[in-house]
Amino acid sequence: MKKRTFHFSGKPVNYYFDASFDALKKLVPVESAVIITDENVFEAHKKKFKGWSTIVLKPGEQYKVQQTVDVIIDRLIEFGADRQTTLIGVGGGVITDITGYVASIYMRGIAVGFVPTSLLAMVDASIGGKNGIDVGVYKNMVGIIRQPNFLLYDTSFLKSLPLSEWQNGFAEIIKHAAKIKAGMVTGASGRNWEGYGNEIKLAAGLPADCQTLLSDPQTSGGLLVCCSPETVPEVLAVFSRHGFNDAAVIGSIGEAQATRLLIE
Repeated sequence: MKKRTFHFSGKPVNYYFDASFDALKKLVPVESAVIITDENVFEAHKKKFKGWSTIVLKPGEQYKVQQTVDVIIDRLIEFGADRQTTLIGVGGGVITDITGYVASIYMRGIAVGFVPTSLLAMVDASIGGKNGIDVGVYKNMVGIIRQPNFLLYDTSFLKSLPLSEWQNGFAEIIKHAAKIKAGMVTGASGRNWEGYGNEIKLAAGLPADCQTLLSDPQTSGGLLVCCSPETVPEVLAVFSRHGFNDAAVIGSIGEAQATRLLIE
């Protein structure tokens, strides 16, 4: 396990790369933690959650809404969660978004940490303190910027990812890299998806590489890259059959072509 600390808005956030889920017990006492995950992650990795107080949600963006927040808060009250409790979001971007949001409002704010389980969550969704929920067709309409205490990267979760999730993750890596670190694009283009999926150690380096691009949003513009305007992708996602990540690729290509025309 390799620990690195990055600063966001002046707050240190500890990142544990190439880690094991078992190491979570060294970071947070089991008796004072509540894990939030979804049915897909829970069913695929059920043994990992043994002994932890766990809230299991239905998977999907359609459940990243206030009604789900209310359900989580009711369960936290049942668990007796207090100001000393740490929430831990174990899942993809939907889970990290909603867990961070609940942690920011429950009892006016409690500690939170993330164990991202998809490539997209590892390199983007869990980074930068972006927490929130959707309202109707409006994505992330309600939310807050609040940094987690830690992120733990256990790449064994990647073994259960379908091809589409690898594609989503790489779309985000390429988007960031094309802006400020072209060498990452070259490295990724030399391998196919299966190469990363079958060689988890190779994939383990991707989150750390991408994280170095986003080390401090206030001083280096990292968050501006991570949360750059995505008007075209948002519109495409709402008014077409494309999911947001597919739309992000199409939108980024369109924006790049428009920029080239302006420069020329």
